Amino acid sequence: MSNEYSDVNALENALLSRIALLIENCIQVSGKATILLSGGSTPVELYKKMSHLDLDWSHVHVGLVDERYVETHDTMSNERLIRETLLQNRAKDANFTGMVHTFQSPEDNLIQVNQAYEQHFAHVDICLLGMGNDGHTASLFPNDSASTDSLNSKSNEPLVIYTQAPAFPKHRISASFSYLMQSKHLILMLTGAAKKALFLESNRDKLPIDYFKEKLEVHYES
Repeated sequence: MSNEYSDVNALENALLSRIALLIENCIQVSGKATILLSGGSTPVELYKKMSHLDLDWSHVHVGLVDERYVETHDTMSNERLIRETLLQNRAKDANFTGMVHTFQSPEDNLIQVNQAYEQHFAHVDICLLGMGNDGHTASLFPNDSASTDSLNSKSNEPLVIYTQAPAFPKHRISASFSYLMQSKHLILMLTGAAKKALFLESNRDKLPIDYFKEKLEVHYES
């Protein structure tokens, strides 16, 4: 399903209404809602708007689609972005689980984040994806062996993996392809003519975003 909007503000407002409705429905049906969010600049204003939604945020558990393996106070941290944009105002009561637990051992960090996601996000109601100019989504990148393995794996384990980005900071943490595809609602937010053209182009090599297309609910500006 694809939805096109005249400008970014219209796109944000439509997604705001869509996500609010989904969260409300999930809470009504199961008593809680689980949502995984992406970083980057594209969804920042959407998150700020979401923070004002009149929802029972204490029954919403928020996590990350992916993360840079940096300190949580670092300006490049997705956790910091979510805390400074979404987890404010009415949404300050939401529950949050990040992807960076320790720097003492990368191996221990991956174990801890997988355990946390198994506990809090065994079932994902809503997942908001973005897309980079190279066609990556989450932290699943072209020409990265860990990303390629995940995109071609049929296994549901592990939920979270390490990948390597082409740009600094290279060490990334990402929800795996199979895990993301299990989300009840898998939503892609796209802005900009270049990204739209790349997403719609069919006569090219397969990119990470293409693996998700069969399930995506796409929202983009015209």
